[in-house]
Amino acid sequence: MTGKSLNDFDLATFLRTCVERGLLESATADEIDQILRREIAGDEKGGTPGDRVELHSRGYEPALLETVPDPELTFETLVPCKSNAFAVEVARVVAADGASRTAYNPLYIYSDVGLGKTHLLSCIANASPNRRPLLINASDIEFEYERAKRVGRRAELRRWLISADPLLIDDIQLCEGHEDSQRELFAVVNHMIRNHRSVVITSDVPPTRLGGVESRLLSRLGGGVIVALHIGDKSERMEILRQYVGLHPLPDYVIDFLAEQISDSVRRLKGAATQLLALRERLGVPIELELARSVLSTPVEITKQGNFTLKTPTSSGGVAPIGHGVPQTERFKEMLAEAENEEERSLALQIALGERLRQLNKANGDPKVIEKFERALDLLREGRTEEAIKHIGTL
Repeated sequence: MTGKSLNDFDLATFLRTCVERGLLESATADEIDQILRREIAGDEKGGTPGDRVELHSRGYEPALLETVPDPELTFETLVPCKSNAFAVEVARVVAADGASRTAYNPLYIYSDVGLGKTHLLSCIANASPNRRPLLINASDIEFEYERAKRVGRRAELRRWLISADPLLIDDIQLCEGHEDSQRELFAVVNHMIRNHRSVVITSDVPPTRLGGVESRLLSRLGGGVIVALHIGDKSERMEILRQYVGLHPLPDYVIDFLAEQISDSVRRLKGAATQLLALRERLGVPIELELARSVLSTPVEITKQGNFTLKTPTSSGGVAPIGHGVPQTERFKEMLAEAENEEERSLALQIALGERLRQLNKANGDPKVIEKFERALDLLREGRTEEAIKHIGTL
């Protein structure tokens, strides 16, 4: 059978029909598929029947790869920041239909977590409707590469990737240490650039700081335009907040406070605003500066809740029973009592616990007590509520 070809979709359809009509047992169909594949592809390793049937029947459109961009993340909704003006302008050129779109190939965007890399990739994808934009994560490429290798379909995966334009790869640092997928990625990026197809890559570090990446891929990644993203100054952060909250405005002094306190992550900035809005809309809590301070000292998410007695710092640095000279205490107790469901109780609980930790720090409290509160918050972040309650109970 050497030299012959096989249409994967037809094979899968034929075998499935035989099984449905009772002509073949499912296990026999899988065995036939495996034998034919080994004869034609010369792949003695093969793969699992489940992998082959799934890939053949869907014509190799990997489910994990493509990330659908949020339609609301467009260049029009970006808040202009002076420090990011060049990065945004280059991204606009890449998204355009003109011949100049490959002038900056590849475009490498880096920044710390939460500063808008994926947002900018989504802008490019949404501005390229007449082409075939593909937004993918490097970890998904690694997963699909290993899967395609297992079933002898690496060439099809490569063809699928290079058919994109632009190809938008998020979090390239996640391929560090994976030599096989790096070689595949180099082949894809190399082909794209030679054939004048746009490639945009994001990372949390510049190419020179990527570890465990082979030199020729590093050279390729650094051979185009490299731009960094920044969060912007305070006035720009305030504008980001105003646009984000939209029809549910926060008081100006709260926006000013959040923009002043959070200067490292747009994601944290939006997360704090979201938490304040949730407290107001679900529990009827008025948004005041003291509440905003509490939000900044708590985790954004907790999956479970529990009931326990909170304590507050004394002037001597120890802890006193709840209600000892703390204006917000009764409000937090009411929030916990009036919460109608687990989500609301969790939200109130995290605010209350965070407030106690903030007060302990402000009062230069006992480091051991502070450490216990911080450990309790870590446990809550992990959803280990009962352990957190027991931990606080030892205070």
